Amino acid sequence: MIIELISGIRNNFIRCIKSYRLLIAIIALSILFLFPILSDESDIMVVSSYIEVLKSNAFLLAIILCSIPYADSIREDVENNYYRFELIRNRLSTFVLSKVTVILISAILTMLVGTVLLCFLLVFRYEWGVSEDYRFILSEVSSVFRSGNLVLYVLMSAYQTGVLCGILALLSAYISLFVRNKLMIYATPVIMWCLILDLLSKLPDQYKVLDIYRVFTPTYNVWNDDLLSFIWLNVLGIALVVILYTAIYAKIKEIVANG
Repeated sequence: MIIELISGIRNNFIRCIKSYRLLIAIIALSILFLFPILSDESDIMVVSSYIEVLKSNAFLLAIILCSIPYADSIREDVENNYYRFELIRNRLSTFVLSKVTVILISAILTMLVGTVLLCFLLVFRYEWGVSEDYRFILSEVSSVFRSGNLVLYVLMSAYQTGVLCGILALLSAYISLFVRNKLMIYATPVIMWCLILDLLSKLPDQYKVLDIYRVFTPTYNVWNDDLLSFIWLNVLGIALVVILYTAIYAKIKEIVANG
């Protein structure tokens, strides 16, 4: 099964790259983040401007962009009956897991590489640093930031938000098995994320480790320790991925049973 899974992930990832959606999403994300930063009339500091844009409405569009590379692939395979050929060679669990893995990885890569491209474009003209306001905030929450390793901090922040976008991309993939309207497929997770944010605002502080907004937002450190918080975001991320994998598997199994 491991060999089948590795082969399935490789084939799906090649398909993802060849479609050019991943490349387009990366470029579009860097441009999306670039506009609000350049429109800011205050002095631009690359790192703090990036963290600020993650908290803006542009992030909602970034969720959609991170879903574009591969979230729609399951629906396409089901509609074109390609999944039948896959199931001749592989188990249903392998088929679904390989799809889920590539959807997640492609979303994280979109955020990571898009962030690197954004910083690369900005650093030629603007200072690679942090504003005084953010310097105080980030010094309180991150030992990586306090150590002065801004490159690692930005990469960790991009990964942190990328995992969230990957989970929401999987939600898009699940929704795509029920609706055919592409706008609804990509927009529904954004709407649900906004509703989740509203619900989380009512969550008491003692449950902050379960607050997925704080867990996946760079300006928070739910365990007051970078390593523990990083481990926790992966543990919580895996738990949410398993839930969505199970839901997608159950729906495709139903589709297969109904012919």
